[in-house]
Amino acid sequence: MSNSSFKSDEKGGLKGSVQAQGIPVLLENDGVQNILETRFLLEVFKRPMFAAFLVGVTAFACPGMFSALNGLGAGGTAEPTISNISNAVTFGTIAVGGFLTGTITNQTGVKESLLIGAGFYSPYAAALYISTQGNSNYKWFMPVSGFILGVSAAFFWIASSGILLGYGLSNCQR
Repeated sequence: MSNSSFKSDEKGGLKGSVQAQGIPVLLENDGVQNILETRFLLEVFKRPMFAAFLVGVTAFACPGMFSALNGLGAGGTAEPTISNISNAVTFGTIAVGGFLTGTITNQTGVKESLLIGAGFYSPYAAALYISTQGNSNYKWFMPVSGFILGVSAAFFWIASSGILLGYGLSNCQR
C-alpha cells in the first residue's frame, strides 16, 4: 500500500512525498519516475542474488584478506612462534565461539552480527604490521588480536550462513 501527498509547484510539476512499501520517498518534479525507480531498487535489494553478492564481497574483503596477510605471517617477517600462537588462538576461538554466537545472533540480529563479524579484522592486520617493525615490546599484540579476530570471525560465519540460508530462491521455496 502506498500513501501519498502531492502539491503542484509553480512549474506545473509535482512535489511531495509517497510512502511505498513502508519506505518514505521524497519526490521532485518527476514523481512517477522516482516511484518506479524506488520500487525497482526495493525489488533488487530483496533478491537472494543480491544478498549472496553482498556476503561474497564481505567474505572476499575480510577472510580473503586475512588469508592473504596470514599466508606468510606478515610477508615472512613475523616470528614463527608468535604467528603460530596467534593462529591457534584465532582458530580455537572460532571453534568455541561458533557454538555461542548463534544464540547471540538470534538476540541481536543478523545485520548487527555481520557488522561485528566484519568490523574486527583490522586489529589483526595492525598486529601483523607492528610485527614487521621489529619492536619486541608488542609480542602480546598478535595473540590478543588473534582472539579478537576469532570472536569476530565466529560472528561473521554465523551471520553470513544465516543470510545465505535464509534467502531461498522463490522457485525453490515451499
